[in-house]
Amino acid sequence: MEFNEPVSQDRGVVILESHLGVRSFLRRVVTDTAGVSVVGEAGDGGSARRLLEQTPNSIIVTDPLLRPFGAFDLVDSMKENLSGSRVVVYSRDKPVSTIIDQSLRLNASIVSGEDSPEEIQAAIEAARDGEAFYSASVRKELITSDGGKLRVAVSDTLKTLTPKRLALLLLMAWGYSVKEPSLELKVSVKAVDSQLDRLRKGLGIRNRVDLAMLCLREGLINGHVECFTTSCPRCLAQIHLGIAQWIQAGRKRLEVSCRECAFSWSCQREQIQRRPFDGETGRYESEIPRSDFSPPPAHFDLTLTQPSSQDQKTE
Repeated sequence: MEFNEPVSQDRGVVILESHLGVRSFLRRVVTDTAGVSVVGEAGDGGSARRLLEQTPNSIIVTDPLLRPFGAFDLVDSMKENLSGSRVVVYSRDKPVSTIIDQSLRLNASIVSGEDSPEEIQAAIEAARDGEAFYSASVRKELITSDGGKLRVAVSDTLKTLTPKRLALLLLMAWGYSVKEPSLELKVSVKAVDSQLDRLRKGLGIRNRVDLAMLCLREGLINGHVECFTTSCPRCLAQIHLGIAQWIQAGRKRLEVSCRECAFSWSCQREQIQRRPFDGETGRYESEIPRSDFSPPPAHFDLTLTQPSSQDQKTE
């Protein structure tokens, strides 16, 4: 956690983002925006809470899926202290409907890694002036209700999620024990068990792997899959299952065998790697250098790369 005094009369900006490259990119965008300056940065929920206690009237630029429990419950639980703050939700990828829906409830501006730095600046300027801004990519997802209120079509599965339940869903999907959510969310273990039981029944999930697969499908945890097999729904489902098992149980190998597209593929955990991030453009690179095979934690932004023919021969 970093904290600085605001420059002159600039409005203070707090950046909540775990990825150092993304944080550096956002810092540059803020620096190039008139009337604001960065006063603090944090890379996880605990540090973010302590930072926000020191900066109650700031502009909060945040990753909606900030580890370990997301940004929405954090801001919602501190809403009395943050009544003078404005929120800019910055999603590294195109924001899914659940993230847009939760952002609209906070009256937050919404931008993503698909947007230009100019649009991100426009969102920060709107927050500085007490307004909300939605980038062009986000506006395509918005619907105007009969009462003139903006909304987004959310899947029936996740339509009723409160910020607290979304936080619990994220914590459990990442493999935390029941005790850890109770500490993070400041509720009893019994309350967590009760909420979990309601979540399982409401979402129709049996176990943690099912829960992680649901979050992968809905774009709520960062298990990005970039390979040509994603055109086949059955292959995609198997890959999601493999990543969910990696997260929850540390499985070492992913195998895909599909009757529908006649594709057979297996790879080791070492072929899962971080997506390279371009700090100048604020975007992830689509291609992965084959020479970099250091195995990252399964809970990072991941890309699944197709093994080369030589890799397949040596397995």
